[in-house]
Amino acid sequence: MRKNENCLIALFCAALLLSGCSPHLVSKAEAKEAGLALINQTFEINETDATVTYAEYAGFSYANGVMVQYGTEESVRVYSVSIPQENSENPLYYAMVNAETGFAYHAEKSDRLLSPMTAEQQKQAEELASIDVFSSDYDFAVDEYQKKLNESNPAGVATDWVTEKFCPGEPSIATLENGTTSDSVIAPLVYADYSIVFDDGAVYQVTLIWPTMEIKQVSILSQSVQ
Repeated sequence: MRKNENCLIALFCAALLLSGCSPHLVSKAEAKEAGLALINQTFEINETDATVTYAEYAGFSYANGVMVQYGTEESVRVYSVSIPQENSENPLYYAMVNAETGFAYHAEKSDRLLSPMTAEQQKQAEELASIDVFSSDYDFAVDEYQKKLNESNPAGVATDWVTEKFCPGEPSIATLENGTTSDSVIAPLVYADYSIVFDDGAVYQVTLIWPTMEIKQVSILSQSVQ
């Protein structure tokens, strides 16, 4: 009897070790459902099918606010949920799902789906693009650039959008600008990134397209802790 008990204990310990080495993953079907739900909610569409792929990436840590890798971190396991477009490797819509929890935390859409600018927006964009932020009077140029960009309150638009989509009725406590991007490919459009922090602990990050004020992507960095 004692021998059988020892065997059972040994088997139980072995099972624990195996479960530690091979974490439980949600199924592709579950990931597909979660990814499509986030895509549909974010972009107000009604897609029902998608391609799902699994990937593992090297884990990372943070030291003094900087991402570092020591080689001992757990791998990041994710499912990519993509809605393909014809004659292109780039999907029309894309979501990322935590493969261990099944939580969909990122959704974005292709540049191909962005709304065209109106004549007035085109004029605004060209005026902003004409400001040379690399001129000798750098500080003045940057101030003018930011002033022009913020005339239409993109931070407020981003905050209102996230509140309506994901946190109706929940007060936001901060909207942080994470930077703007424009280059020869997307100019004269500007990609503006914002982090929106809510009173319940939820944190969202969005990329807003200026001057059309359209949301290109959203990431859920933290959920409500209440």
